[in-house]
Amino acid sequence: MGQADSIDFSFEPAFQGTVLVKTGTIKGEFRLSSGYAETSSDGRMWSRVANVSRRDGVCKASVRSPVRFLRIHPTPRNPEIVAIREIVLIP
Repeated sequence: MGQADSIDFSFEPAFQGTVLVKTGTIKGEFRLSSGYAETSSDGRMWSRVANVSRRDGVCKASVRSPVRFLRIHPTPRNPEIVAIREIVLIP
């Protein structure tokens, strides 16, 4: 993936709480080395909410108001393949 790419998700109904995005396979392959998450309630205005951990490829975001959209922006130095293993929503 390049820097202009994003991985987008939508929630129905809107979600509020903690979002965990786990990248990479269980064996650790295809983990995101660098990136950040944004959320939006309408898909037009976006707020940066968290960075992806370089240590384990996990992004943990606290969402204080209801959102319908989440996107992950990879920001690696070089293009890389990314796998999204799991998304956990904690109300």
